[in-house]
Amino acid sequence: MHTKRILPVAGLARVAASTLAFAALVATITACRDTSADAPASTAVAAPGSASPAPTPPESPAPLAPGAAPAPPTDALHGVTEGGAVQTTVVGQVASGPSARRADIVPIVIQPALMDLGFIRPGTTARGEVELFNVSDEPVKILKSATTCLCTTVDLSETVIPPRSLIKLPAALEAGQQLGPKSATITLIFEGYDAPLEVSVKAEVALAVRSIPGFISHQVPHTREYADRFEYQLESIDGAPFRVVAVQGDAPDFVGFDPAVDAPRAAYTLVFDFSRYSATTCLDAQGRPMPPYLAIETDHPGGRLIDMRIMHACTRHEMPEPGQDWTLAERRALIGVVEPGGSAEFTVPLRWRPDSPREDRIVDVVSESRELSAELLEEFEDEGTLWYRVRVTVAADHRGLLYGRVRMRSARNDMAMHVIGLVEGPGSAADPAGPPNR
Repeated sequence: MHTKRILPVAGLARVAASTLAFAALVATITACRDTSADAPASTAVAAPGSASPAPTPPESPAPLAPGAAPAPPTDALHGVTEGGAVQTTVVGQVASGPSARRADIVPIVIQPALMDLGFIRPGTTARGEVELFNVSDEPVKILKSATTCLCTTVDLSETVIPPRSLIKLPAALEAGQQLGPKSATITLIFEGYDAPLEVSVKAEVALAVRSIPGFISHQVPHTREYADRFEYQLESIDGAPFRVVAVQGDAPDFVGFDPAVDAPRAAYTLVFDFSRYSATTCLDAQGRPMPPYLAIETDHPGGRLIDMRIMHACTRHEMPEPGQDWTLAERRALIGVVEPGGSAEFTVPLRWRPDSPREDRIVDVVSESRELSAELLEEFEDEGTLWYRVRVTVAADHRGLLYGRVRMRSARNDMAMHVIGLVEGPGSAADPAGPPNR
């Protein structure tokens, strides 16, 4: 079983010290996120065989997104900038006013400063660790350790680090099914120090072919402007040349590449054109709606099908009804390559409203697409999170891109999610990229 634990950080209670009152400490930290949605598109593509860095934002500071944490203070022991997002271990922030306890820096050195878990496959769990070294001549006690969300799991509460000694800080990041960069923060509260110490964790959920960035946005990042053309890159993680076969079932719109004359590459630049769709009906000239996820087919054996979230007014997800107890933590299932008439299974985690009695559970699932049928196989709980296993079966006469929708239903509410796959006959290339079962 995967361990999933969420330990609240905001509004930490007053901690009692042996002789001094410990002032109320509020640690506001960034929620676990797909960091691809915070960065603008890059216009450069790495040379074949190399991995491209994350997109680089403009020099001017970007306005904060709603609910985002402000940039950490500059008095940090370690700092790493990745894709424009500062990944910093804060050690020198001092509380002000009469309640401040100690103004000196927490004597802990973190090595390495950033826990980089690299590329991880969808539906898997990556594990790593950093070392916490006490450089002082006195023991340092961790009062509380917490993580920003379900992505990481760690608990070092009440751990004492002896003088001139180190301990290891383990962490696990659950990839989920959404492709793209992920990040999380581990916050440590130390006895006798007002400032928390933060450890940043990052990884990228990817198949053998990745997109840069992991999303397509109508709005120009960090501005209030909109652009009809959005450039993005595709590259193989292993550096092997591959072909981009189709994008949403159509011929790819390449930049600087002609598939009729050019040899396959390890990296490509492509364009998504929003102007193909009506701003009022959200349909293209063939009457097809703008897809919430862009499905990209390649011939790479480890990434036959990938997708990118499209951020546009036409592609907004269903919102929970007022008073609805739950929402789906995943809004699409990427099932990979399936034979006509074949089946695939996926799991969906449920996210409860904080004050919900947790009684209105999902009881069935129905298909809203003629290309597939759906059935609910089981409900199971894993460390406090409720999961549902769903099986979809493809129509025997369907070929090519599968872009369907199923609806999860409880006694009082329901919510839809998309199912994306590639239907090919027997003998087609196997796709090891499908998400593993839990």
